[in-house]
Amino acid sequence: MVNHDNYLAVKAFLKYRAEVMQRDPETIRTERGWLKHLLRWADDRLLYRASDIRPVFPQYLLTVNRGDGHGGRLSARGLDSACEYARAFYTWARAALKEYRKIDPLWIQTLRPPRMAQEPQQEHQAVTLDMVRALLAVPIEPGDLARWRDKAAAAFLFLSGARSGAFCTLTLECVNLRERTITQYPTMGVKTKNKKAAVTTLLDIPDLLQAVGEWDVFIRAQLPVTAPWYTVIRIILGEQVLTANRPGQYRGHMLRDNLIKLFDLAELAPMSPHKFRHGHAVYGLKASKDIGDLKAVSMNLMHKNIGTTDAIYAVLSDRDMKERIANLGKGQAVNQDDLADLLRAALDRLTSRAG
Repeated sequence: MVNHDNYLAVKAFLKYRAEVMQRDPETIRTERGWLKHLLRWADDRLLYRASDIRPVFPQYLLTVNRGDGHGGRLSARGLDSACEYARAFYTWARAALKEYRKIDPLWIQTLRPPRMAQEPQQEHQAVTLDMVRALLAVPIEPGDLARWRDKAAAAFLFLSGARSGAFCTLTLECVNLRERTITQYPTMGVKTKNKKAAVTTLLDIPDLLQAVGEWDVFIRAQLPVTAPWYTVIRIILGEQVLTANRPGQYRGHMLRDNLIKLFDLAELAPMSPHKFRHGHAVYGLKASKDIGDLKAVSMNLMHKNIGTTDAIYAVLSDRDMKERIANLGKGQAVNQDDLADLLRAALDRLTSRAG
């Protein structure tokens, strides 16, 4: 049973993260999920007496399930995240809450994941260009605006690499297909991660751009520029009708469900909207010829540096690795400025992991 005082302390910490650190709601939900492990570990015991609790928190984590519906234990990354947020909570609590001031800072630093055998790297599941083309080939019944919209959305997500939260809140004025640019500004109502702002670019893939463009022309002829690009459709007297309504809180869930239906119609294994972002990243990384291309892909994903992009997406298949090793030295050499950028990115990556 979760101790009520512990619950209130964690709640106060999350409020601080939201209001002072300005974390977005999705990040707060994620942090709350990891901190649940801390609350369950302490059970009815007080968190400010945690140094006396056995087993210690990192060892306890080895016994808990992931809680994602798939069973199994926490991965190495999961262990690291749970410990990271536990350290963040105790660091804040020691400064903000009277009861926690006696906690030894050295003890807080012991909240590190136990050493484990390194897990084999796995390729990220990603939507491929061929998959998108299969989705676009799904037939549409006359008057089925929703299916047409969802097919255009599949192409848009792959071309843009946008997160689903940002995509669902893009208005028509944010999309410039002539320039192939997307304005992802929170000040324009776009819900980006950590409230980042950037103008990003669509990939230049003609058949996908055509699918996006046809839908774009259709809705612009009927809706104001303040209407969402992923348009809200209503059923009126048995017919689908476009509206300029703003998306609701669960628009992202609806996008996911609609895309799953589209995958089913294409007789493909369903994938979430975020897998289109993975597909965009993998497509861009594999097509990159030099460090400048890699930097462009990273910036288009709104990552802070190449190291972030590499850490998330750059997991090569055995075939990719074999081909790249075989071609080493046969292409254009990396210049010294590019090499310096690469080294800085690697240093950033190592520093972030150490922290």
